[in-house]
Amino acid sequence: MMWTSIILAGGASRRMGQPKALLSIENKTMVERLVDLLRPFSSVVVIVVREQEQETISALLQKETAVHIVTDDPRYKGEGPLAGMYTGMKTAPAQSYFVCACDMPCLDGDYLQGLKQFIQDKPGYEAYVPFAGGQYQPFAAVYGELAAEIEGLLQRSRKRWIDLFSVLKNGYLIPEEEWRSWTKQPDPFFNMNTPEDYKRMRSGWV
Repeated sequence: MMWTSIILAGGASRRMGQPKALLSIENKTMVERLVDLLRPFSSVVVIVVREQEQETISALLQKETAVHIVTDDPRYKGEGPLAGMYTGMKTAPAQSYFVCACDMPCLDGDYLQGLKQFIQDKPGYEAYVPFAGGQYQPFAAVYGELAAEIEGLLQRSRKRWIDLFSVLKNGYLIPEEEWRSWTKQPDPFFNMNTPEDYKRMRSGWV
């Protein structure tokens, strides 16, 4: 099983104050780290970026094959993560998509391998979304081909991820006791949202 991976890197990063995809950890930017992580599991990697960072990210990844660096569909520019998911799905049609945010430094191969095996053992769902600490984790999850459903929501100005989950017929919430057996990371879904988060990550806090 190989999925198409979609990295969502099109946010304004207002709280961070700089593009999160270009933050460096151990001499590699976040977008480079994620491409390295996702490549073995992915037939294609699509990175959805802002126009301001497209040239820089393209230069960083110029030697990568099967990586597409795109900006949001103009009709839904700036409409948030669902717009990024829609753009990624239309760029590289597939049966399954792994979707992640660009600011998740604690994702690891063990988690991805566990998720892959879980889906193989429990096929047939429209989405596989981990649940952690009482919250959905929609951006370390696998989705089926849902471009039409997402576009329908965007056309009705329903931009939240929960709007997508509410229209699915059979989304699967992966319980915490299940995914915790896949990885040794205490918080694989950690997001770097602020300069303080980034500082803590670089100091080994997470």
